Amino acid sequence: MFTRIKRKLLLFPRVADSRSFLDEFVCVVAVYDDEQRRIRYTKAETQRDDALHATNYGRACRVANAEGRSQLRQSPITRALLVLIRVVIRSALWLNLEH
Repeated sequence: MFTRIKRKLLLFPRVADSRSFLDEFVCVVAVYDDEQRRIRYTKAETQRDDALHATNYGRACRVANAEGRSQLRQSPITRALLVLIRVVIRSALWLNLEH
């Protein structure tokens, strides 16, 4: 996900429209784990990263849909989660525009 963001392969709303969600992306940091010899992504316990996970999940659904994996696309739980994500994002954008 972070590589796709760095390469500008994911499109995001304008900064002015998504300012409240940016902290949920930048709170995650990459830490090299010497023992396992890999990069681990982590964040402080007090930070939220819900927007990051919602974006990653939405991308996974889009990829699955493009590849024809209909079980993901047709899952009632998946559809409900995607509707909920859209409602939360629209509500947050509306609140930011109103206040």
